[in-house]
Order: sequence, then structure tokens, then C-alpha cells
Amino acid sequence: MMNTGAVIVASCMSQKTNRFRPVLQMGGQSMIKKAVRALRAANVSPIVVVTGVHAEQIRSELEGEDVLLLHNPDHMDADMLESAKLGIRRCLESCERIFVTPVCIPPFTAATVRQLMERQEAVCIPVRMGLGGHPVLLGAEVAEKLLLYTGPDGIRGGLRWLDVPICRVAVTEDGPSRERRFHESVQVRLVNETPFFGPGPQQLLLGIQSRGSVSGACEAIGMSYSKGRGIIRTMERALGFSLVDRVQGGANGGSARLTAKGELFLEIFARYEQSVADYASEIFDDYFGELEERKDAVGSN
Repeated sequence: MMNTGAVIVASCMSQKTNRFRPVLQMGGQSMIKKAVRALRAANVSPIVVVTGVHAEQIRSELEGEDVLLLHNPDHMDADMLESAKLGIRRCLESCERIFVTPVCIPPFTAATVRQLMERQEAVCIPVRMGLGGHPVLLGAEVAEKLLLYTGPDGIRGGLRWLDVPICRVAVTEDGPSRERRFHESVQVRLVNETPFFGPGPQQLLLGIQSRGSVSGACEAIGMSYSKGRGIIRTMERALGFSLVDRVQGGANGGSARLTAKGELFLEIFARYEQSVADYASEIFDDYFGELEERKDAVGSN
């Protein structure tokens, strides 16, 4: 199997909420620790973590973890590509493939990493509900060429510049941590008089966050623009505050971004959703383990 390393850009400060994302807690662990442990569980090595102005905070958070810390004193939050390049150069010394990811929401899992590692294509990205996410897996040749890119839109801009085919891998949810005939799968929805937020609306907001427009987010998840606007209005009425700032028309068409409260709401929901999923997994055997015990007892008679 090809040696695979990873680069985590851990300098993600939300300019709207002023919250340092890597150390946000989700299900009892920080986002940066979840990312590191997901990669480690899939036997990815080395794991290079590139830090910015919060280097000491990250160093403290990852104490005892088997990672290589690199510091970029010139890191700017608006352009993570230069920080990613530092890690890529280090991984290219020993790796044939490299995962690259910021510390982002929603977090990825070891199962996602393993599914990507099974592929042989030069560039692979995980896709959930039609939306591409992280981590991005690059072959060494592509990664080396990407070091020459200095344009906009980070890694994805560089891949467009290289005009390289991208394999979009539809990833499945994590299976159980041990052999089971079946396992839990929990979806969280928020309800006012009727449900107003769940997996679909979450993907819509994540799409707006990553693509900068309502129409682009709707197109990515196969939703009509009018339906997307309706979902946003429903969410905002239920919550009592604006989630999306929209700029109409213009020479380049309209644009959109999440408001400060919109970003914070998305972060809180993701943490809550992860905590619910973790708890559901934790208590699964307390309820369904009895079935396995009875099956074993019957089989031994």
C-alpha cells in the first residue's frame, strides 16, 4: 500500500464569531484532536499540523499526540494555501499520497479516510449528500505541481489551474467500531411547530459557506433555488435571526455568506449533533447487546 501522509492547516479563526475553530469541543474532543485521531486510526503517517498565531494553543491541545508541528508565522486566515504548502513539502519527503484539510465542520471520520485510501486516482474528495468536503487526497505528482500555484481559492483553485480530473467519492457513514450485524444511525432535527432544521438545511448552509452563493449551494445538492430560499426563510423565522447575508445582482451575479449568528448556529448544531451520535453509539450495547448474548446462549445449547 502506498505511504500516505496528511497536512492539517490549524489556523482557522472565524472572523465573524472570533472563535478559534481547532479547539472547539465536539462530543468531548476538540476538532483538531478528532481530525488527528481519525487520520491516525486509518494508519496515516506522518500527520503534519501547520499552525499560525495560535501555535502554543495547538501545541498544548495536541500534547502526547504523534504529530509533526510546523509553524507559519506569516499565515493569513484568508489564504490557507501557503500554510498547506509548508506541510505538503514536508510530506513529499516520504509520501506517495497526501491528505490536505483545514480543521473544519463537519469533522471527517476514520471510515471516510479509509474509503478515500482505497482509491487509486490522483485526486479524490469525499462527497456527502452531493457536497464535496475534506480531506482532499492528492497524489505526490499533483501535490508537487500544486506548490507552484499562487492564485485564488486555495487548493480547489489550484486543482482547477492544473485541470486535473477529480474523483468524487460518495462516502458512507461510519460503521461500528466492532463487528455487529446492525448499528445505530442517528439524524438530529430541530422542531418548532414543524421541523425546520436537519441534514438537508445543514447541507444548504454549508454549501453557502463554502461556495459564497445560495444558487451555487442549491445546485450542488440538487435543490431548486426557490426551494432553497424558502428553506432559509423558514429557518430564520423559527430561529428569530438572520442566517444568511445576500447581495443581489451585480456584474458577477449575486453572492451570499453566513451571518455571525449563522456561523455560530452551524457550529453549535454540529457539536450537538456529534454529541448525540457519540452518546447513541456509547449506549447501543446497553440496549441491543442483550440480543447478541441470547443468540450466543442459544447457539451453545
